[in-house]
Amino acid sequence: MINAKQRLLEGQGTFCDIIKMALYQEDDTIFERLDFEDDRLYLEPILFSYCSKKAPHLSRAQILFGTFAPEHRPDTFSVHTNKQGWVYLPAYGYLKTDQLSEQLTLSYEAATQQITLSKDGIPIAHQYQPLQHLEHLPDVELTGIVDVYSEQLFYGWTNVKDEVVEALLTEQQIAVEDFQPAIEQAFDWLQTYFPEEFDLYGLTTRKIVLFSEPQLRNFASREMHGTIYLNVSEHSNATFFFEELIHQCSHTVFNAMTSDAKSLFQIDQNTTIGTLLHNSDYRTLYGALHGIYTTGKIVDLFIKLLQANPDVPPRIRHELQGRVAINKNRHNIGLEQVDLEAVFTPEGLALFQHYYQQLDENMKQHTAFFEYDMAEHPVVFSYEKFQLDNPLEAS
Repeated sequence: MINAKQRLLEGQGTFCDIIKMALYQEDDTIFERLDFEDDRLYLEPILFSYCSKKAPHLSRAQILFGTFAPEHRPDTFSVHTNKQGWVYLPAYGYLKTDQLSEQLTLSYEAATQQITLSKDGIPIAHQYQPLQHLEHLPDVELTGIVDVYSEQLFYGWTNVKDEVVEALLTEQQIAVEDFQPAIEQAFDWLQTYFPEEFDLYGLTTRKIVLFSEPQLRNFASREMHGTIYLNVSEHSNATFFFEELIHQCSHTVFNAMTSDAKSLFQIDQNTTIGTLLHNSDYRTLYGALHGIYTTGKIVDLFIKLLQANPDVPPRIRHELQGRVAINKNRHNIGLEQVDLEAVFTPEGLALFQHYYQQLDENMKQHTAFFEYDMAEHPVVFSYEKFQLDNPLEAS
């Protein structure tokens, strides 16, 4: 039996230990100003990128400024703005300037708790914007601002030109208040019907970044552990967020559960499925294992939600059923075709078999959910396409 929460907590502890050691090696007095025992402080997503030395390299002071008690905050340090001129101070807020992708100097007066910005000694005007948090998970930040570290994650998508990403990062303005009610509704379903899963999300998720670009996908990144990125549109309702919160938060949960990913594999975890099966499948072994976990969670929770709610309005039920059905082609993903004992360690094999079997049994025991016409459905679910191929009146 896999104890997901125990594995998660152990993994989060491992991440914290790595970050604490990295911070201590830079400054052996750091824990005179930070509470060593409060692991939440060390699960700030940007710290993962900072400690792995991912460029651009923000100052430690910018990342930890909001975490320090006011009397321990540094009085002068460098900060970077993003492509829209925002200075992000985690656990504190955002400062809007007219300086795009620039390095500025932040000065802090402890007595008054006032902040000033300057560049080459010249004052830079700014406006403060506080962090916005969810009602269901008050520790989770909701934002439409892409911080400097996150900007780099948007580049390199297959078949997406850099100009598309550049336009998104420089021009886009997301009004998160337009989407928060639907996000809260999705979390309400999770908290009501799946409290254990909701608990796992609360333990690992720290930030939700909203963006909008049809050519990109929703995603989560191990480099920014604790942050999920959701691609929103006018169609982003509670059912959309229910699926994507399960999907992306589950990636974050699984990252924590598999903090020592190398220990799960006999061979390099970045080996592609295509290399083993002699085809063009570009997914890595570790990525494919993630896919089994997240797909299994989506299918399992959607089916249970539908079964627990016989009076769901027909339109919403129809969409929920479609979001289950799209997973019919995500079952056999390649891993089941390889020599499992040559690929996995006993620990990794136990994880794969547990979650693969869970997904397999759900599909075999609930065949009615997978009988819809999905032959020409795009990779990303579209209710408009699903309704066209599977009219509500006939479902």
